[in-house]
Amino acid sequence: MSYEQLESIRMLTNQGMDQDSPLSCLLVGHRPLRRTMKLAVLAALEQRTALRYTMPGMTSSETASYVAHHLKIAERADQLFTEDALTLIHTTSRGYPRAVNNLSPAGPWSPRSPPARTSSTTPPPARP
Repeated sequence: MSYEQLESIRMLTNQGMDQDSPLSCLLVGHRPLRRTMKLAVLAALEQRTALRYTMPGMTSSETASYVAHHLKIAERADQLFTEDALTLIHTTSRGYPRAVNNLSPAGPWSPRSPPARTSSTTPPPARP
């Protein structure tokens, strides 16, 4: 979220400062949102935040299950990653799903394309 958007939320929370606020807001985001909220210019909004929760990264076994699940969705039945590769993916990504997705090559996540069919009745393309 941009600073302007967060400032708008802060302004909305100004209503009824001496009584129960008619606005309840749930902000959900990645780590950059948390860092942005810590800025001095957003101190008033940060002070009005009643509850914070940080989702921990997946465990090593959860990361392996996550990768296996995505490979199954992509219709990959083969063992694409070795145990060492899965351990490296988990260690490097710290178990965060987005980082796991970014570390895995794009090709394996997509379904296998069927083999190209060649027809004996189709003539080869003409050369220019």
